[in-house]
Amino acid sequence: MCDSIRDRCRPPRKNQSEMSEPEPIQTLYQPGDVVGPFKIEGLLGSGAFADVYLARNVHLDERVALKVVRHVEAEPLEQQGAQMMYRLQHPNVVRVTFGDRIDGRLVLAMDYVDGETLTAALRKSGSLPVAPGAGNCLRCL
Repeated sequence: MCDSIRDRCRPPRKNQSEMSEPEPIQTLYQPGDVVGPFKIEGLLGSGAFADVYLARNVHLDERVALKVVRHVEAEPLEQQGAQMMYRLQHPNVVRVTFGDRIDGRLVLAMDYVDGETLTAALRKSGSLPVAPGAGNCLRCL
């Protein structure tokens, strides 16, 4: 089921030579919008199922990555993943600190980690060698 949902939501992949500037993304929230206890500061990224915003928890004055699921079909998969991440405690894995339904959508707050995205790193280098990438993954386990 998950593969069929991904295939319906994901645009066709382009090869590296066809990649250009990303198209403008239509998002649910804009900077300054308030979503539950969070104030949106900006968009961090958008995927097939969800948008991820930089937000501030107004009660705790803490910056978070706020994931807002756009597709109802993806909610069970996202909720299951969030529950697994919530139970997992590891220094190389971000914590899920909040999960709830706000405005009829599944919303998850996670630790915000400032830094370069994987997409930006791949654009710089073109690709990552398999051995170091696999080593990094194994160190996380």
